Amino acid sequence: MSEVIKIIKIGHCPSLSGKTSLTYHVGRREEVIYLQLHGNSNGGFFCKEWVTLERLGVEDNKPISSDLLQAIFKGKSANTGGFLLAALLNEGLVQLIDKHSYLCCDPSSFIQEMLK
Repeated sequence: MSEVIKIIKIGHCPSLSGKTSLTYHVGRREEVIYLQLHGNSNGGFFCKEWVTLERLGVEDNKPISSDLLQAIFKGKSANTGGFLLAALLNEGLVQLIDKHSYLCCDPSSFIQEMLK
């Protein structure tokens, strides 16, 4: 039987619009870090699937958008990409460049902290 994903952090942040509060989980299975959206104060739908940082494409100096993240969850709620981007921003894994542009930050220190 494969090892389950262990929740190692529960985070809270505002959505990108600031209209709702989000809850997300950071999880770990062996040396792999995952994110999962868990709650939304306004009841909007989102996908609760665990997704690895690697699959999200978090790489230093790489542009990222809610549309790019949403493409991972084809056929799922349209809120998922934006909500995940808000969680990544809250964890310091992306930074806002201008009104709607984001850039990934180096994830190595976040990963090291989560693997402790």
